[in-house]
Amino acid sequence: MNEKFKLFYKSGFMLTEVLITLVIVSMLTTPMFLFIRNALFSSARYRDQKDMLLVMKNFTIEKAYKAGQDKKQRKVEEKKIKNPEGILKYTRNQVKRVGAFKNFSKEQIKNLCIQTVEGTFGLEKQKGRLVSFLYKPEL
Repeated sequence: MNEKFKLFYKSGFMLTEVLITLVIVSMLTTPMFLFIRNALFSSARYRDQKDMLLVMKNFTIEKAYKAGQDKKQRKVEEKKIKNPEGILKYTRNQVKRVGAFKNFSKEQIKNLCIQTVEGTFGLEKQKGRLVSFLYKPEL
């Protein structure tokens, strides 16, 4: 009986060898799983930011299109959206003749507006801002 046990014992692995192997394998695979998890979270975050940017750009285009009929130089408007859930705030102001705009003529500055769309989206209240210029020659 003792000889059979010795044969079985010599032909297999000891428990300590198996445990050491499991520890080594787990040490090698853990960073890989963390990398994959972080890549998935980053991908989801960038997808949400892309969606937020598209919504803000569409809102800016809509307001710029309506600005042709609107003669006001200053305008503030807020809008709640459902997908992605959030709040958009549109602001339009006339550009002031300071900084980079010092060299512009009064006629050019008179017709130039800066439009800003600020958005707050999602449960984490991610914030974004889109700034563009609007030239309105009929002002």
